[in-house]
Amino acid sequence: MKPPTTTASSAAAPSEIFVEPILPQPILYLFGAGHVSTAVAKAAQAVGFGVGVIDDREAFANAQRFPMAQEVFHELRRAFAKLQPNPSSYLVIVTRGHKEDMRVLAWRSDQSALCRHDCSRRKVLSVYKALEKRATPWKSSSAFTPRWNRHRRALT
Repeated sequence: MKPPTTTASSAAAPSEIFVEPILPQPILYLFGAGHVSTAVAKAAQAVGFGVGVIDDREAFANAQRFPMAQEVFHELRRAFAKLQPNPSSYLVIVTRGHKEDMRVLAWRSDQSALCRHDCSRRKVLSVYKALEKRATPWKSSSAFTPRWNRHRRALT
């Protein structure tokens, strides 16, 4: 895409102004450090994203498996305290269990640009039903799950 230009004219001579926005680097936070996350992290780095990895298994979330990661956390609690998702943040949830998914989805800030929850239909229904019963405000419409849109009626 060509950056916008503007032609300004004055009594002397027209001039062209080049406008290029300076935006923060987008960052992808991967919750879970399994085989899916290693592939997603490589792709994200290749297109200019910063990468953060969060997994409680040090054997999975480490610099050898994720050399491109700017941040690696081994505790969800520490990650939640330090991370501040914003409109340039993208969250991908590919943890190994329902409990971890629920913790991330319940914490997830509405400030993040996109939250993708990648899991089975059974896991989607189980996690989302449990979150809707919680006292914590949470909107299922703010998370993107590939299987969620097809099975949304199962929750109603």
